[in-house]
Amino acid sequence: MPAALRAIRNTTFRLRWGNEMSLRWRKEPHETGLRSVGQSPRGFELRDGEEVVCSVSPAGGGWRSPLRGWYWVGDGINTYNSKPLFKTKEDAKADADLHFKAKKGEK
Repeated sequence: MPAALRAIRNTTFRLRWGNEMSLRWRKEPHETGLRSVGQSPRGFELRDGEEVVCSVSPAGGGWRSPLRGWYWVGDGINTYNSKPLFKTKEDAKADADLHFKAKKGEK
């Protein structure tokens, strides 16, 4: 399949009404080349269209050190040092979702 068709097929078209945020999680891409040999688990990005609002990343992992947990960064908040690390990526994503849904409710 040509690259142009793949790009169109993989693109999600969504309508946005007013200032309402339509947030979606996207998995970070694989490392390429020699960097893929020691790749840690891939993180996730919370996106509003093309804008990255938040990212969930592993603490450790790969060939450097064992995976110690997960944390999220966004909206001026970094949970790496402010909270104990989350045990799973789903826990970190759920906490980030709670924060941004509460923020959405304030507006």
